[in-house]
This record gives sequence, C-alpha cells and structure tokens, in this order.
Amino acid sequence: MPAIRKHQNSSKVERKPYPGKSTSNNGRSKGYSNGAMRSIFAGCIMSLAGDFVTARNSPNCAYENIIKWIQGHGGFCSREVTPETTHLIVTIEEYKKKTAQVKKAIALGKRCKIVELDWIEDCLIGETGKKKKLATEGYSLSRVMKRLHYTDKQKKNYRNEFEDGVRAAEQFVDNKLHHVYTDPTGFEYKVVLNRITLNGKHTRQKYTVYLFESHAKPCTYMAAAKLSIPHMKNSYWKTECYPKIFAEAFVDFKIIFKQKTGVEWDDRLEPLPKGHGEQFFRFQRPRLGWPVGALPSWRKAPSWGEEEKTVDSCGESPNVSESESSEEENRGVVVQYTTVEESDYDSDSEVEIIDAPVTVAKKKKRQLPSPPSTPMVPKAPLVIEILDSSTESEGGD
Repeated sequence: MPAIRKHQNSSKVERKPYPGKSTSNNGRSKGYSNGAMRSIFAGCIMSLAGDFVTARNSPNCAYENIIKWIQGHGGFCSREVTPETTHLIVTIEEYKKKTAQVKKAIALGKRCKIVELDWIEDCLIGETGKKKKLATEGYSLSRVMKRLHYTDKQKKNYRNEFEDGVRAAEQFVDNKLHHVYTDPTGFEYKVVLNRITLNGKHTRQKYTVYLFESHAKPCTYMAAAKLSIPHMKNSYWKTECYPKIFAEAFVDFKIIFKQKTGVEWDDRLEPLPKGHGEQFFRFQRPRLGWPVGALPSWRKAPSWGEEEKTVDSCGESPNVSESESSEEENRGVVVQYTTVEESDYDSDSEVEIIDAPVTVAKKKKRQLPSPPSTPMVPKAPLVIEILDSSTESEGGD
C-alpha cells in the first residue's frame, strides 16, 4: 500500500521575520527568551537625585547605568522633577538636604513616590528570577527617615516587636525567613481570640491567628493558628501554611477568623448580634487610638471624637457595679436633701428629723418646689409673741 502524503497547501504564505530580529526560540526574539527586558516600568516617569556611586560605593550605580535600567524596561527618565513625574529615586543624604528636586517631589504629594534605589534593584532582581514592579511602601524615604529619627527606646521597641514576630513564626515556618506581618497602619496580624468555658471548671482558652510575611522580597505570605489551653499541650493549624501571594493568604486568615468567632473579619469592630453562640471565641478590639488594621470603605474606624458606645467590643453592655451606682445615687440624694432642709427650715426648729432610707422616688420629690408632705411647723415669731402676752396677762390677773 503506498504511503499517504500529507496535504500541502500551496496557497499558504510564509511569514517573513521583521527586519533586525530573529525568529529563533519559537518565534521569540533572540536574547529576550526569558523576558529579560520586560516593560515593568511602562508608564513611569522617573527622576534621579543624589550621588549613588558614593552612597553605594559602587561604580555600577552611576546615572548612566540607572537610566539604562529604567529605559530598558519601558520607563522614561527626566532630568528635572515635573508635574508628570511618578517616581523620584534619591539617596538618604540628598533627602536630608531637602534640595530643589526633593521639594518639588514633596509638593506633588501622592502623585510622586520618593523611594530609594533599592526599589529599582529589587524590581529587576527578584528572588524567583522574575522581574516585577513592586509596591513602593517599603522603600518610601519618609518611612525610612521616620525610623532614622527614632530614639534609642523606640529603636529597641521596634526591634523587640520584630523579634517577637520572628519567635512566633518558629512553630510554623522557618523563623529565619519569616516574621509576623504588620500592615501600613501599624496593625500586627497576630490576633488573639478568647473563650471561657464553665463545664465544671473555669477554663480560659486562647486561639491565636497569624499572618506571616517573608523577609525576602518579593514577599510571600501564609496563615496559621495556635490553640492554647491551660495545662494542655498547644495544638497548631498548618494545613494552608505554605508560601502564597498576599490575597490568597489573607483569604485563609479571614476564613480561620470567621470559623472561630462567627464574625466576618471586616465586621470585627461591630457589636455582636443577638443570640451569638457561646461556643465562639471573642475578639477584643484594640484600645482607642491603637491601630485596628485596614478597614473597607464602608466601615469607619473608632475615633476620639465619637461618644463612647453603650456596647463593648464583645457585644455586651458595660456593667457598673451595684455598689458604685448606689453610692453615686445616695450621694446625689444627700446633697439635694440637705439643700432643701437648709433653705426651708431654721436650724433651731424643735421638729425632729427622722432618718430614713432615701430612695430614687424621694429624690425626685425633693427636687420639686412644693412643700413637703409631712406636717412640719415652721418657726413663727409673731405667733410666739401673742402667746407670751396672753400668758403674762393671765398670770397678772
């Protein structure tokens, strides 16, 4: 049987390569097969300020090289800061001097990001070998300068907080590579939930939910949890504790929070609904003025200007002890009682005042301008003089 020949379409036109480019590596241009020149800075207009060679002690950080890095990846460099400038790459020394370039960038506000050269390097040299435009929050000069002006005590506290986060990660991940995540508002994602059980014993259970962040950039995130019961060994939740992007890890964090509290993470500052089960853990919101974490646009964080709510963060009304409330009521009643007695009657009156327990109803009556209900004879000088004269006339007769 003769071999079947493949159908050949004579009308097919062979594509010609663009001039100056090669079609090797499956149609990709030669030298760009690994995406080495991706346009990650497309739409960015950057300006440079400061002596990077001296600051880095490296001749590779000259202006010419930095401009090549930016333009080679789709960005544009301008000599001066203009209203269209999106980023100002500056050294710390230049930022301290507040030069004209820096002042112009500050005047632009949020439209122009003032960052270190580390941002360019980390965008181009990633841990995974994949180039990506990173967020500028961790490279902002304002944040760096704020840490530089910390006092010794503030630096120590900042370091202790970071080390605490590293120690907390020891049971779940490699604490040399991860720490507890802190968002831009200063809220640490180490959320402690409490539950008190009364099944024959007074037992307080603590459930801690973590969101970890990697030291290396670009950062990876993972969620985990720990259950602590007195006189028992701690138990850990590590099912989804592996590196993820922030959005996926944050979803895991919120799922754990809702499973244990019965409340959505975005509703954590709201009063609990009626009939909330006692089997759930309770989240105690931070003190007023402390970071509460990022909130959606339809939620409002508590502020000093607002009046205190009659319901606390656990959904219960704050109870004042009966002794304190009764003392305050009695103190107010005594003040009202004494003012009425001093204004209506003379201190020399022979009418005896019988001490009796004062109630709230009597307090209201005391405040009325009407005379007291009990018959009390006030001192009348005119009547006394008539009585004295009559007695004297009888004695004379």
